[in-house]
Amino acid sequence: IQSRDDIVPPLPSYRPTTTPKPILVIGATGRLGSRIVSKLSQRNIPYRALVRPSSKNYDRIGYLSGGRIYEGDLIRYHDVRAAVCGEGGIGGCVCVSGSFRRTRLGDWLRRRWLSRGRRRRVPVEDTDHPYGVHHVGMQNLCRAIQELNDAEDEDEDGEEEGGVKIVKVSGVLLSLPRWHYVSWMGNMLYSGVMKWHRTGEEDIMGSGIRYTILRPGSFRNDEEYEHVEKELVVTRDGALSPGIRVKKPRIGIDDLADLCIDCLQSRSDIDDEVLYPKWEETPYI
Repeated sequence: IQSRDDIVPPLPSYRPTTTPKPILVIGATGRLGSRIVSKLSQRNIPYRALVRPSSKNYDRIGYLSGGRIYEGDLIRYHDVRAAVCGEGGIGGCVCVSGSFRRTRLGDWLRRRWLSRGRRRRVPVEDTDHPYGVHHVGMQNLCRAIQELNDAEDEDEDGEEEGGVKIVKVSGVLLSLPRWHYVSWMGNMLYSGVMKWHRTGEEDIMGSGIRYTILRPGSFRNDEEYEHVEKELVVTRDGALSPGIRVKKPRIGIDDLADLCIDCLQSRSDIDDEVLYPKWEETPYI
């Protein structure tokens, strides 16, 4: 590991010392979320998965032991509250939910992808819209966790000092300026996805809840790169340069899943931080 100030020292494996409360995984049936659930099962850490009733990927996590699936949606607060506060609460939350809904003709006509505040034009039933997943969903999640933390403070039964922590995975492209052509095109083509991703991060940062936000680059299957000499490095200063050609760093999806879990531990130097994990010294192919 390089001795630069922006390099985060390697994290030890997260293994609770007491009887652990379950870890809530948002987006558990996705490519990364299913790996996280599998890793939790392998470590014998109980988990909860908030899954949409319409999800077609139940088979990715249905066979695993040690967990419970809650059917619900991030945009409905009572669904989120049931997964967070029910049956004794949770010990931490990993949020890897995403939305890449293509912009529709109706969005152009009504400019729903630019809606905000009192002029919200995204209907509640449009559950795939990034506004609902990344903004309304993060507000609901923070509200439920704050309620759980307040209840644990009153009972003095909190598992860890500081309350429940959120680990949020977004993407390294969010480090680009809002005026950059990549940000502009992403918003135009995918219903303002980068705008609402940033807003969701801001919702978490302003909630008062402990958090670690991870902005990885492109996911890669670790098995395909066993022959490449590489090292997982986590930095605080990994923002992309806003040039014409944007190169995203690569990271193994299994390494990222392990990192998401390890970031849940109580460690002050990764609390309330935006971190950039990547494989270092990996040539682009």
